[in-house]
Amino acid sequence: MTDTPKKNEQAATYLEVWIRSKDKVLFNGKASVVSSNNDAGPFDILVGHANIISLIYGYIYIDTGLPSQQKFDLDRGVLYVMSNRVDAHVGV
Repeated sequence: MTDTPKKNEQAATYLEVWIRSKDKVLFNGKASVVSSNNDAGPFDILVGHANIISLIYGYIYIDTGLPSQQKFDLDRGVLYVMSNRVDAHVGV
């Protein structure tokens, strides 16, 4: 068994990102890097990142590969990563 993509599969080259508050979707799109902060300190999520669930504090940066990053300030939230998809629920 290998981690190599099969003939008809392609390796992911981006993260699919959803940032939601209680009321609305703040961001829905593709990104190359998502950064945030938890009790252990700042961390980055890249394509192929291990699956995680974390409480987050302070901010979420989204690098979409464009000249400017998007930043969302927050008091707290929950972030989870699975199969190159990043979901964050802020203000919870």
